[in-house]
Amino acid sequence: MTVDGVTAVGFAPKFGSTVTIPVPSVPKLDLRTAVTPAASVTRTARLSTAGVVPMGTTARAGCVAQRANLSELDRRWSECTCGMGTQDDRVRRGQSMALAQWRAEARPIVTALIDAEDMLISRSERPAVVVTALCDQLDAAVRHAQSWLDAHRCPDVKFGTYFDELIAASRGMWAIMQVVAREAPAGEWIGNRDLADKVGTNLMDRIEQARRARVFLLQRTS
Repeated sequence: MTVDGVTAVGFAPKFGSTVTIPVPSVPKLDLRTAVTPAASVTRTARLSTAGVVPMGTTARAGCVAQRANLSELDRRWSECTCGMGTQDDRVRRGQSMALAQWRAEARPIVTALIDAEDMLISRSERPAVVVTALCDQLDAAVRHAQSWLDAHRCPDVKFGTYFDELIAASRGMWAIMQVVAREAPAGEWIGNRDLADKVGTNLMDRIEQARRARVFLLQRTS
């Protein structure tokens, strides 16, 4: 039997007979109207009473800003700590900075010495009075370089070795050109076979010694 479009089968006084159970109609639930503004206000009031404040637009913006601030703090902390390294790292960085400063201060000393060498060699065939004056300039540059090096211990052993080599080469040039000025007062000593044989090889050795030292020192101080 069917009532309101619903048929039910159950136990009846007679076995196998069909009875119809009336089912009341249920109105459909409209989700759009299930939560009314009044209900929303009531829920907010209850949360507030319980000490829970719903997160609105302003609160969410505040949380986003706070997370951004924390991220920025993390980034800055990383920048501050990533370069600290171990104690050995800090020592090495300190040594590197000290060496860089020493080289910067040494560069004008090296340059002055090289310039004095070049002036003497390029004018070595001039009259003795010119050669002697240029020897004096080279001697002054050598003394200044040696005095500075004694007062400023080089933190780089190899650099200090080449610096000493350049000073030694300059001293050798000075001594050789003193002989040239004395034995060839008019200059043009290269045409003097005896004098050229006497000092030529030694002078070329000192020039080559200075060249090797220059290459290393100028590369390290550039």
